[in-house]
Amino acid sequence: MAAKRTAISSAPTIKKDWTDRYIWKDGRSGTSAIQRNGIVIDEKRYLTSAITDEAISFIEKSEQPYFALLTYNAPHTPFQATAEAYAIYADIKDPVKRTYAAMISTLDDEIGKLIDFLKQTNRFDNTLIFFISDNGGAEYTHATDNGDYKGGKITDFEGGLKVPMVMTWPAKVPQGVRFKPMVSSLDIYQTILKATATDEPPVELDGVNLLPEVKDDQPVHDYLYFRKGYNHSIRSSAYKLSWNTNTGDTVMYHIQYDPYEKFNIYGREAHAEQEVLLRAYSQWEQKLVPPHWPALIDYRYEDEEKHVYWFEN
Repeated sequence: MAAKRTAISSAPTIKKDWTDRYIWKDGRSGTSAIQRNGIVIDEKRYLTSAITDEAISFIEKSEQPYFALLTYNAPHTPFQATAEAYAIYADIKDPVKRTYAAMISTLDDEIGKLIDFLKQTNRFDNTLIFFISDNGGAEYTHATDNGDYKGGKITDFEGGLKVPMVMTWPAKVPQGVRFKPMVSSLDIYQTILKATATDEPPVELDGVNLLPEVKDDQPVHDYLYFRKGYNHSIRSSAYKLSWNTNTGDTVMYHIQYDPYEKFNIYGREAHAEQEVLLRAYSQWEQKLVPPHWPALIDYRYEDEEKHVYWFEN
Protein backbone atom coordinates (compact mmCIF):
# COMPACT_ATOMS: atom_id res chain seq x y z
CA MET A 1 0.00 0.00 0.00
CA ALA A 2 1.31 3.45 -0.88
CA ALA A 3 2.76 5.55 1.91
CA LYS A 4 0.08 8.19 1.48
CA ARG A 5 -2.55 5.70 2.55
CA THR A 6 -0.66 4.35 5.54
CA ALA A 7 -1.43 6.16 8.79
CA ILE A 8 1.19 6.40 11.49
CA SER A 9 0.62 7.34 15.09
CA SER A 10 3.38 9.93 15.20
CA ALA A 11 1.82 11.71 18.19
CA PRO A 12 0.13 8.87 20.09
CA THR A 13 -0.59 10.89 23.23
CA ILE A 14 -0.67 14.54 24.18
CA LYS A 15 -0.27 14.38 27.93
CA LYS A 16 -1.35 17.99 28.52
CA ASP A 17 -4.50 17.64 26.40
CA TRP A 18 -7.39 16.74 28.67
CA THR A 19 -9.38 15.26 25.74
CA ASP A 20 -6.68 13.03 24.27
CA ARG A 21 -7.22 9.89 26.32
CA TYR A 22 -10.90 9.85 25.32
CA ILE A 23 -10.15 10.45 21.65
CA TRP A 24 -7.82 7.46 21.37
CA LYS A 25 -9.91 5.07 23.45
CA ASP A 26 -12.28 3.71 20.79
CA GLY A 27 -10.14 3.91 17.67
CA ARG A 28 -12.45 2.97 14.79
CA SER A 29 -14.88 0.96 16.89
CA GLY A 30 -18.21 1.64 18.59
CA THR A 31 -19.57 5.09 17.86
CA SER A 32 -16.29 5.88 16.06
CA ALA A 33 -16.66 3.04 13.56
CA ILE A 34 -16.43 3.81 9.83
CA GLN A 35 -19.67 3.08 7.99
CA ARG A 36 -20.82 2.93 4.39
CA ASN A 37 -24.58 3.30 3.95
CA GLY A 38 -25.12 2.40 7.60
CA ILE A 39 -22.96 -0.73 7.50
CA VAL A 40 -19.73 -0.85 9.51
CA ILE A 41 -16.72 -1.50 7.28
CA ASP A 42 -13.07 -2.27 7.96
CA GLU A 43 -11.51 0.82 6.36
CA LYS A 44 -7.77 0.45 5.92
CA ARG A 45 -7.12 3.68 4.03
CA TYR A 46 -5.90 6.93 5.57
CA LEU A 47 -9.24 8.56 6.25
CA THR A 48 -8.53 11.97 4.71
CA SER A 49 -7.66 10.28 1.41
CA ALA A 50 -10.53 7.81 1.69
CA ILE A 51 -13.10 10.60 2.07
CA THR A 52 -11.85 12.26 -1.11
CA ASP A 53 -11.84 9.00 -3.07
CA GLU A 54 -15.35 8.15 -1.92
CA ALA A 55 -16.58 11.64 -2.89
CA ILE A 56 -15.06 11.41 -6.37
CA SER A 57 -16.58 7.97 -6.87
CA PHE A 58 -19.98 9.27 -5.78
CA ILE A 59 -19.86 12.31 -8.06
CA GLU A 60 -18.74 10.21 -11.05
CA LYS A 61 -21.84 8.03 -10.67
CA SER A 62 -24.26 10.88 -9.95
CA GLU A 63 -26.54 12.59 -12.36
CA GLN A 64 -26.76 16.37 -12.25
CA PRO A 65 -27.40 17.96 -9.85
CA TYR A 66 -25.56 16.24 -7.02
CA PHE A 67 -24.82 17.06 -3.38
CA ALA A 68 -21.73 15.90 -1.49
CA LEU A 69 -20.91 16.71 2.14
CA LEU A 70 -17.28 15.97 2.98
CA THR A 71 -16.80 16.09 6.75
CA TYR A 72 -13.05 15.67 6.88
CA ASN A 73 -11.91 14.84 10.39
CA ALA A 74 -8.41 16.23 9.74
CA PRO A 75 -6.83 18.01 11.47
CA HIS A 76 -8.93 16.91 14.43
CA THR A 77 -7.52 14.60 17.06
CA PRO A 78 -6.43 11.82 17.21
CA PHE A 79 -3.35 13.23 15.48
CA GLN A 80 -2.25 10.79 12.79
CA ALA A 81 -0.31 11.56 9.62
CA THR A 82 0.91 9.62 6.64
CA ALA A 83 4.56 8.69 6.51
CA GLU A 84 4.91 10.71 3.30
CA ALA A 85 3.47 13.93 4.74
CA TYR A 86 5.24 13.51 8.09
CA ALA A 87 8.60 13.31 6.34
CA ILE A 88 8.07 16.70 4.69
CA TYR A 89 8.12 18.52 8.05
CA ALA A 90 11.34 17.14 9.51
CA ASP A 91 12.32 20.70 10.49
CA ILE A 92 9.51 20.78 13.08
CA LYS A 93 10.98 19.21 16.21
CA ASP A 94 7.80 18.99 18.27
CA PRO A 95 6.16 15.68 17.14
CA VAL A 96 2.66 16.97 17.94
CA LYS A 97 3.02 20.13 15.84
CA ARG A 98 4.81 18.18 13.12
CA THR A 99 1.94 15.71 12.87
CA TYR A 100 -0.55 18.56 12.86
CA ALA A 101 1.26 20.27 9.97
CA ALA A 102 1.37 17.00 8.04
CA MET A 103 -2.36 16.46 8.51
CA ILE A 104 -3.18 19.94 7.20
CA SER A 105 -0.84 19.43 4.25
CA THR A 106 -2.56 16.19 3.31
CA LEU A 107 -5.99 17.79 3.68
CA ASP A 108 -4.87 20.56 1.32
CA ASP A 109 -3.64 17.99 -1.19
CA GLU A 110 -6.89 16.03 -1.05
CA ILE A 111 -9.06 19.10 -1.59
CA GLY A 112 -6.82 19.99 -4.53
CA LYS A 113 -7.33 16.47 -5.88
CA LEU A 114 -11.10 16.91 -5.71
CA ILE A 115 -10.97 20.32 -7.40
CA ASP A 116 -8.75 18.92 -10.15
CA PHE A 117 -11.28 16.14 -10.75
CA LEU A 118 -14.13 18.66 -11.04
CA LYS A 119 -12.15 20.72 -13.53
CA GLN A 120 -11.09 17.70 -15.60
CA THR A 121 -14.69 16.52 -15.87
CA ASN A 122 -16.05 20.01 -16.67
CA ARG A 123 -18.03 20.20 -13.45
CA PHE A 124 -16.10 22.90 -11.61
CA ASP A 125 -17.55 26.05 -13.18
CA ASN A 126 -21.09 25.06 -12.31
CA THR A 127 -20.43 23.56 -8.87
CA LEU A 128 -21.14 25.58 -5.73
CA ILE A 129 -18.46 24.75 -3.17
CA PHE A 130 -18.14 25.80 0.46
CA PHE A 131 -15.03 25.24 2.54
CA ILE A 132 -15.28 26.07 6.22
CA SER A 133 -13.76 25.16 9.55
CA ASP A 134 -16.17 24.15 12.30
CA ASN A 135 -14.44 26.12 15.08
CA GLY A 136 -11.29 28.01 15.94
CA GLY A 137 -8.12 26.21 16.88
CA ALA A 138 -8.20 23.89 19.89
CA GLU A 139 -5.30 25.41 21.80
CA TYR A 140 -5.50 22.74 24.51
CA THR A 141 -3.99 20.24 22.05
CA HIS A 142 -0.76 22.30 22.08
CA ALA A 143 -0.57 21.97 18.30
CA THR A 144 -2.07 25.31 17.33
CA ASP A 145 -2.96 28.72 18.63
CA ASN A 146 -5.25 31.50 17.47
CA GLY A 147 -2.71 34.27 17.42
CA ASP A 148 -3.97 37.50 18.93
CA TYR A 149 -7.58 36.29 19.04
CA LYS A 150 -8.85 35.45 22.51
CA GLY A 151 -9.85 31.90 23.39
CA GLY A 152 -10.32 28.98 21.04
CA LYS A 153 -12.48 25.92 20.52
CA ILE A 154 -15.33 25.54 23.06
CA THR A 155 -15.25 29.26 23.95
CA ASP A 156 -17.39 32.02 22.47
CA PHE A 157 -14.42 34.36 22.20
CA GLU A 158 -13.33 35.29 18.68
CA GLY A 159 -10.62 32.62 18.76
CA GLY A 160 -13.38 30.03 18.93
CA LEU A 161 -15.96 31.59 16.61
CA LYS A 162 -13.93 33.33 13.91
CA VAL A 163 -13.09 30.76 11.22
CA PRO A 164 -12.21 30.76 7.51
CA MET A 165 -15.03 30.27 5.03
CA VAL A 166 -14.60 30.10 1.26
CA MET A 167 -17.39 29.97 -1.31
CA THR A 168 -16.77 29.40 -5.01
CA TRP A 169 -19.08 29.02 -7.99
CA PRO A 170 -17.31 30.39 -11.08
CA ALA A 171 -20.48 30.53 -13.16
CA LYS A 172 -22.37 32.63 -10.57
CA VAL A 173 -20.08 34.13 -7.92
CA PRO A 174 -17.41 36.78 -8.59
CA GLN A 175 -13.91 35.45 -7.98
CA GLY A 176 -11.36 37.00 -5.67
CA VAL A 177 -13.91 38.84 -3.53
CA ARG A 178 -13.30 39.21 0.18
CA PHE A 179 -16.70 39.50 1.84
CA LYS A 180 -16.17 41.37 5.10
CA PRO A 181 -19.60 41.37 6.83
CA MET A 182 -20.16 38.55 9.32
CA VAL A 183 -21.76 35.33 8.09
CA SER A 184 -22.62 31.97 9.65
CA SER A 185 -22.34 28.33 8.65
CA LEU A 186 -26.15 28.32 8.92
CA ASP A 187 -26.15 30.41 5.75
CA ILE A 188 -24.82 27.49 3.74
CA TYR A 189 -28.10 25.56 3.73
CA GLN A 190 -30.16 28.59 2.78
CA THR A 191 -27.73 29.48 -0.01
CA ILE A 192 -27.83 25.96 -1.45
CA LEU A 193 -31.61 25.87 -1.14
CA LYS A 194 -32.04 29.14 -3.03
CA ALA A 195 -29.58 28.02 -5.69
CA THR A 196 -31.34 24.72 -6.38
CA ALA A 197 -35.04 25.16 -5.55
CA THR A 198 -37.79 27.50 -6.66
CA ASP A 199 -40.27 26.86 -3.85
CA GLU A 200 -40.01 28.51 -0.46
CA PRO A 201 -39.27 26.14 2.46
CA PRO A 202 -42.38 25.16 4.48
CA VAL A 203 -40.81 26.30 7.78
CA GLU A 204 -38.76 29.28 8.92
CA LEU A 205 -35.06 28.52 8.67
CA ASP A 206 -31.99 30.07 10.22
CA GLY A 207 -29.43 31.58 7.91
CA VAL A 208 -29.64 33.73 4.79
CA ASN A 209 -28.97 33.31 1.10
CA LEU A 210 -25.49 34.69 0.45
CA LEU A 211 -25.57 34.62 -3.34
CA PRO A 212 -27.22 37.99 -4.02
CA GLU A 213 -25.36 39.71 -1.17
CA VAL A 214 -21.77 38.68 -1.71
CA LYS A 215 -21.60 40.83 -4.84
CA ASP A 216 -22.49 44.01 -2.96
CA ASP A 217 -20.45 43.57 0.25
CA GLN A 218 -23.56 44.47 2.24
CA PRO A 219 -24.29 43.13 5.77
CA VAL A 220 -26.55 40.08 5.77
CA HIS A 221 -27.10 39.69 9.53
CA ASP A 222 -28.08 42.14 12.22
CA TYR A 223 -27.00 39.61 14.83
CA LEU A 224 -25.45 36.18 15.22
CA TYR A 225 -26.58 34.09 18.20
CA PHE A 226 -24.82 31.33 20.13
CA ARG A 227 -26.13 29.12 22.93
CA LYS A 228 -24.73 25.96 24.48
CA GLY A 229 -25.34 24.83 28.02
CA TYR A 230 -25.11 27.80 30.36
CA ASN A 231 -23.29 29.91 27.78
CA HIS A 232 -25.04 32.59 25.77
CA SER A 233 -23.62 35.05 23.24
CA ILE A 234 -24.87 37.56 20.72
CA ARG A 235 -22.77 39.38 18.18
CA SER A 236 -23.56 42.43 16.07
CA SER A 237 -21.23 44.05 13.57
CA ALA A 238 -19.93 46.32 16.35
CA TYR A 239 -20.41 44.52 19.69
CA LYS A 240 -20.42 41.08 21.29
CA LEU A 241 -22.04 40.20 24.60
CA SER A 242 -21.41 36.84 26.32
CA TRP A 243 -22.64 35.52 29.66
CA ASN A 244 -22.81 32.32 31.69
CA THR A 245 -26.04 31.84 33.63
CA ASN A 246 -24.38 29.38 36.02
CA THR A 247 -21.31 31.32 37.09
CA GLY A 248 -22.47 34.85 36.38
CA ASP A 249 -19.47 35.59 34.15
CA THR A 250 -20.43 38.37 31.73
CA VAL A 251 -18.24 40.11 29.18
CA MET A 252 -18.89 42.66 26.44
CA TYR A 253 -16.51 43.84 23.75
CA HIS A 254 -16.55 46.53 21.11
CA ILE A 255 -15.54 44.08 18.37
CA GLN A 256 -15.32 46.74 15.69
CA TYR A 257 -12.47 48.53 17.50
CA ASP A 258 -11.32 45.73 19.81
CA PRO A 259 -11.27 42.58 17.62
CA TYR A 260 -8.96 40.75 20.05
CA GLU A 261 -11.32 41.29 23.01
CA LYS A 262 -8.79 42.89 25.32
CA PHE A 263 -11.12 45.39 27.00
CA ASN A 264 -14.25 44.17 28.76
CA ILE A 265 -16.70 47.10 28.67
CA TYR A 266 -19.60 45.32 30.35
CA GLY A 267 -21.16 47.61 32.94
CA ARG A 268 -18.78 50.43 32.01
CA GLU A 269 -20.01 51.81 28.71
CA ALA A 270 -22.39 51.16 25.79
CA HIS A 271 -25.26 50.50 28.21
CA ALA A 272 -27.87 51.19 25.54
CA GLU A 273 -26.23 48.71 23.15
CA GLN A 274 -26.14 46.14 25.93
CA GLU A 275 -29.91 46.38 26.39
CA VAL A 276 -30.48 46.14 22.64
CA LEU A 277 -28.39 42.98 22.46
CA LEU A 278 -30.14 41.38 25.42
CA ARG A 279 -33.56 42.15 23.97
CA ALA A 280 -32.65 40.74 20.57
CA TYR A 281 -31.22 37.59 22.17
CA SER A 282 -34.36 37.09 24.27
CA GLN A 283 -36.59 37.39 21.22
CA TRP A 284 -34.45 34.86 19.36
CA GLU A 285 -34.28 32.41 22.26
CA GLN A 286 -38.06 32.35 22.66
CA LYS A 287 -38.31 30.75 19.22
CA LEU A 288 -36.00 27.85 20.07
CA VAL A 289 -37.05 24.31 20.86
CA PRO A 290 -35.49 22.58 23.90
CA PRO A 291 -31.97 21.29 23.10
CA HIS A 292 -31.78 17.62 22.16
CA TRP A 293 -28.25 17.21 23.53
CA PRO A 294 -27.30 18.47 27.00
CA ALA A 295 -24.01 20.18 27.77
CA LEU A 296 -21.48 17.52 28.79
CA ILE A 297 -18.20 19.30 29.50
CA ASP A 298 -17.17 21.97 31.98
CA TYR A 299 -14.16 23.73 30.52
CA ARG A 300 -11.96 26.19 32.41
CA TYR A 301 -10.35 28.90 30.31
CA GLU A 302 -7.77 31.31 31.69
CA ASP A 303 -6.84 34.30 29.55
CA GLU A 304 -3.57 36.19 29.38
CA GLU A 305 -4.67 38.50 32.21
CA LYS A 306 -5.31 35.42 34.42
CA HIS A 307 -9.07 35.94 34.32
CA VAL A 308 -10.83 32.58 34.57
CA TYR A 309 -14.02 31.68 32.66
CA TRP A 310 -16.06 28.50 32.71
CA PHE A 311 -17.68 27.06 29.63
CA GLU A 312 -19.97 24.13 28.94
CA ASN A 313 -19.81 22.30 25.62
